Amino acid sequence: MLRGRFSEEVSNLLLDYTVDLEIEKRLALYDVRTNIAYVKALFKAGLLQKDELDLILKGLKEIEGELLSGSFPWRRELEDVHMNVEKRLAEKIGEVGYKIHTGRSRNEQVLTDLKLLLKDELKLVSCGMLFLLEVLLDLSEKHLGIIMPGFTHFQPAQPILFSQWLMSYFWGFARDAKKLALLYDDVDTLPLGSGALAGTAFPLDRNFLARELGFSRLSENSLYEVSSRDFLLDLLYIFSSMMTRFSRLSEELICFSNPAFSFIELSDAFTTGSSMMPQKKNPDVAELARGRSARVLGALSSMFALLKALPSGYNRDLQEDKPIFFEALRLTKLTLQVFPRMLLEMKVNEGGMLELLSEFTLSTDLADYLVLKGLPFRKAHEIVGSIVKYAIKEGKDLSSISLEEYRRFCELFDEELYKFLDYKFSLNRRNLKGGTSESSVRNQIEDGKKLLEELIKLKPFSDIYLEGPCREG
Repeated sequence: MLRGRFSEEVSNLLLDYTVDLEIEKRLALYDVRTNIAYVKALFKAGLLQKDELDLILKGLKEIEGELLSGSFPWRRELEDVHMNVEKRLAEKIGEVGYKIHTGRSRNEQVLTDLKLLLKDELKLVSCGMLFLLEVLLDLSEKHLGIIMPGFTHFQPAQPILFSQWLMSYFWGFARDAKKLALLYDDVDTLPLGSGALAGTAFPLDRNFLARELGFSRLSENSLYEVSSRDFLLDLLYIFSSMMTRFSRLSEELICFSNPAFSFIELSDAFTTGSSMMPQKKNPDVAELARGRSARVLGALSSMFALLKALPSGYNRDLQEDKPIFFEALRLTKLTLQVFPRMLLEMKVNEGGMLELLSEFTLSTDLADYLVLKGLPFRKAHEIVGSIVKYAIKEGKDLSSISLEEYRRFCELFDEELYKFLDYKFSLNRRNLKGGTSESSVRNQIEDGKKLLEELIKLKPFSDIYLEGPCREG
């Protein structure tokens, strides 16, 4: 097929280099859906007779059955899914089968198939994101009140609530979810009608096609539509952002599950052993997520590189968009499936967190105390730094230093200072919006629940939510 202007048959080497039937097979059922809608539009435009329409629809339904049963006869020499379906249809119903390509290009056809596939795949991604956000909210609520050391430069810095740490990841993943809802419009845009680059010359009803295929918008410019893969770049950015966040979470889970920390214990179901050391319990899921984030980030970089020098219109380079994207999609979906369940089965060790807490993490509170006494903060910082140095030298905690010793550093100290050397007092002072006080974190949790209620009103989240809960999806 498509060899009318050529005098030689296609080389097997060319087919080896250009054809990837495994990728084409992923689009096959969507291609049938696209064809069914398209022939109805051809009939509506007066380009097919009713008996031709019925015959074509019958043949396409038979092909759909063959694809579902695995009996469809794929032929590599036909190059892609579109030509395989068209040829099979003609074999079933005769020459009329070739009418399905009237006024249409494979350039717009592959985009339509791909976007239909993505609309389904993004339901699964959305489901995983909702489940993850729900799990982080549930765990934050369950463990509200547990105190842990917070870190900067991975050194103990200030006491925070464990729930504040969990909610920091909730708000990060929530941003990714909101971006997905914002960018979904480009996936939900119908390419059919764009032709090869200039649009079709036949009077097709694009609004009818959009309704038939479930698209909410029509593409605005045929040339942009067939040559752009911006929607894949946008999705790869979101996947990269999510996987970077999973990577950072993984790093902390790996550290916090180490016996040197003992903040958490990962479930046996989500850890592995050593081939040599019987005592080992390895956080392989977290380590692999940290590693696989590199592959998703690489996919984003590869897609940019693929597109950076292409002229307007379709170029065969764009065939490479799908292997790049599908691998990133696969890894992101797998990570979304495993992480919520791993977090749900994680044991939280409050004692381990308290054991690693040091009163030196209250040094800022001690400086704040002097500020409340009227001292400039920079001067208070210097004084407390000297006190910390003294305490380390003497082997003392801040609370075991006597008032007399404190007054050697600054006469403003009085008995009230010891109130500032209490972890809960420190937390509850930070009760502004977003802070780590118990009341502030509780408000964050409530705000998070409201955000989820708003999120499920937006596509693609609304699609999956209306079909049923995601928790076991």
